[in-house]
Amino acid sequence: MKNISVITATAAAMVFGLATLHSHAANEEQPHALSDGNQQMQSEDQASEPPGMDVERSDYLQGEELNAFFEEATANNLAAIESAKAALKEGSPEVKAFAQQLLDDHTALNQQLSALAKRLDIDIASDPGLIDQGKQWILELRDGESFDAAYLNSQITEHQQSIALFNKAQQSRDQEVSALAEKALSSLQGHLEAAKQLSRERANAEE
Repeated sequence: MKNISVITATAAAMVFGLATLHSHAANEEQPHALSDGNQQMQSEDQASEPPGMDVERSDYLQGEELNAFFEEATANNLAAIESAKAALKEGSPEVKAFAQQLLDDHTALNQQLSALAKRLDIDIASDPGLIDQGKQWILELRDGESFDAAYLNSQITEHQQSIALFNKAQQSRDQEVSALAEKALSSLQGHLEAAKQLSRERANAEE
């Protein structure tokens, strides 16, 4: 048990470190909001929008941002699939039923994303992100009620992040991307509510 605690703590530290590096790198890539170049680009973008539109151009996925969406979305799906497989082995009956639904839905969604990315000549992820891989490793060290709690909490967080990602994709100027995102959001929101409900039921049962 002591060894597992040490391994878990080490893995958690690795995940935290990866998250910190990822956040730092993302901040460095952002141009300064007050730079002359940014002000000029913002003016040009605003001038190009049709009259009456109150949505900034940055709200639309295009170019490298569209590529990043497919990379992140497919990596998230792969992480959800791997977590669901673990839940089918270690979870309670209720969690296993939930995990099976996630496995089916995220597998189908990843196939749809992959097919659309191929038509758009965009690369996709072949594995979950490093942070998700670290979380998966920690999750697999748990069992029983501890596993259920960790799995449900992770799915609440991951689905909240995915919903934000697909909400932005829904505003893409590419109609296929927008339509796929809109369809996916309904499923993702259903998963989030189901995870919250199961988590509440667990908390009430422990009282």
